[in-house]
Amino acid sequence: MVQVDRTINFLELSKYDSLDPIHADNWNNMHIQRMLYLTPIEQTKDNKFTSTILNQFSYDKNTKTIHFEIKKGLLFSDGTTITTKDVLIGILRMARARPHFPVINNIVGLSHWLNDKKGHLNHLPSGIQFNFDSISIKLDKDTENPLFRFTFEIFSIIPSKCINPETNEIICEEIPVSGYYMIKKRDHQELQLKKRLSPLWNSGKNELPDEIKIRYIKYKDLENHFPEADVILGLTHNAPPGFFSQNKERQDFFFKFFPASNFVALLINSATPLFKNRSCRQEFANTFRNNFLQLSEEKADVQSSLFSEILPGHISSLNFSRGPNHLCKFKGETLKGFYYDDDLWPTYNLAIQKTANELDINFIPFDDSWEEIEKAFNSGEIAFAAFRSGFCSLDPVTDLQMLFTPNMHPILNDLTHDVTLREKLAHIDKTPNVDIDLKLKDFNSYLHSEAKFNVFLYTRYFYGSKQSNVLAPLSQSLAQPYLWQIF
Repeated sequence: MVQVDRTINFLELSKYDSLDPIHADNWNNMHIQRMLYLTPIEQTKDNKFTSTILNQFSYDKNTKTIHFEIKKGLLFSDGTTITTKDVLIGILRMARARPHFPVINNIVGLSHWLNDKKGHLNHLPSGIQFNFDSISIKLDKDTENPLFRFTFEIFSIIPSKCINPETNEIICEEIPVSGYYMIKKRDHQELQLKKRLSPLWNSGKNELPDEIKIRYIKYKDLENHFPEADVILGLTHNAPPGFFSQNKERQDFFFKFFPASNFVALLINSATPLFKNRSCRQEFANTFRNNFLQLSEEKADVQSSLFSEILPGHISSLNFSRGPNHLCKFKGETLKGFYYDDDLWPTYNLAIQKTANELDINFIPFDDSWEEIEKAFNSGEIAFAAFRSGFCSLDPVTDLQMLFTPNMHPILNDLTHDVTLREKLAHIDKTPNVDIDLKLKDFNSYLHSEAKFNVFLYTRYFYGSKQSNVLAPLSQSLAQPYLWQIF
């Protein structure tokens, strides 16, 4: 097992871009924020719920009430006490920013609170009550797995003093952290974390490393950095062709893979004049999928279904049409679209370029930060982009609702306001246990036929280490490993 009295060197192949919990749903930010902030509830490797911040937590199905009891004596990294208000403010921020989020959308009095102009974070919906050591949240209907949602990083606990109650924005230049690690040093290539807490749920077990040093590199540089790495973390679809086959016989490094619980979708912008026509969207998507399949490695899991084979609602690619329909005239059109940094995902780039060539499109690459990509997509500046997400096997229905929650992912704004899509989501929610497979297949088929959200690949996280016993068994329900769960 890894010694804990030294720095653990991570090599990571994608970098975080925000430490604000509201942006923790971005995959690149997720596990870094998990290291820095506590959430009200946490999920262990064996899928059990625990908490460092709460003495007790419960959900009463009869009264439809969630109850949290806050521990005393816990501190932020600046030495100030973590209070009930600090836990509550994260819930209120989510309620204001994403009121359709599962569980949040069922809080009693939410609509009236949102319509009140007094300053949302300075008062409460009628369904929330709190005092110096407890919070109660009353829902307007019974909800499946409500406690699970509070394990999400978007509910991370930060000081209420760091949030402007009128604008919901962060106002602290450096956010004091509540979690197991604090930032020791950071620059554009490296992030160094120093342990500040020992998880109570880890009592009697192997301690977490005292320090974690994360170095952000590109795949093309990975071979040169193998000697300095204790652990590597990345996504399989970003690996260059032949990477795993070339390294599987290594005696100095061991790889483990998560299930393919993540998917990648090609988003096609219906606000673009050409793609207002559904047939044009379908032909572009099918041509891209065919090209991506031809260019991918043999083991690449190229699919068209929103749901994987282990989930209800899965539809085999054989049951989806992949052939071009030739109903759309692309020749001579100019389209600007998302294009990865050449090193990050060459297969996607090659498939996009080949698609543009086959359809005789003048293609203009667009590569920028995710925030700028979202802005460009929603303004109609770019015609397509790639989007990654995933479903937890514990609760895929609620994950589906979360995926298409308005304002959850701004780039999906067009879809989240699609009347038919919202009706199908509501139909699933009203009778959650009746013919769920058929309902999800119906949703899956509709999404595919509209060709705005085009799943083309299932992908998975991998992690590797010089020592095979470093890589602890992890829950197969986790979509992404937390760094502290690896040891």
